[in-house]
Order: sequence, then C-alpha cells, then structure tokens
Amino acid sequence: MGDKLGHFCLYAVLGAALAWGRSRAGAEVPHGVPISGAILFALSDEWHQAFVPGRFPSSGDLLADALGALTGYLVSFLLVSTRGAAKGGLSLRSPG
Repeated sequence: MGDKLGHFCLYAVLGAALAWGRSRAGAEVPHGVPISGAILFALSDEWHQAFVPGRFPSSGDLLADALGALTGYLVSFLLVSTRGAAKGGLSLRSPG
C-alpha cells in the first residue's frame, strides 16, 4: 500500500508540473496532451522494469501513476484557474 501511495504522490507532482507548464505555454495546448504524456511516461517506466533484475512491471503501479498524474493535474489546474480568475491574471482556461 505504501508503494502505491509513493507512486501516486510522485506522479501527482508530475501532473501538477505539466499543468503549470501548460499554463505557461505560448499556444493553447489541449489538456489531453500533457495528461497522455504523463501516462505514457508511467507506461514506459513499468515496461522498463521488465528488463531490470529484481524488478517487475505492475498494473497496480501503473494505475497509481495514472491516477496520481490526473489528480495532480486537476488540482493544479483548478488552483491556477481559480487564482487567475480572482486576480484577473493567469488562467489555464481556454479563451472564449
């Protein structure tokens, strides 16, 4: 259980970083792009473990990674959107 919590927390940080990066991008980036990137990274990490002695890929770890990335992204998106709307400044929402 602690292992899954660790995966969740680390990928939540990744998700939050991706949401922040999206907010700073010059062009409008669809939400699916950074989220898909985080999930593909998690998938590649689990696949990589198949080649490391003593390590094994785990669908449970992949699920914890994906849920962490989605949660971190969503929380960061909501915080930045709310702060931006309240201050009339930075917002992750698309114009129009």
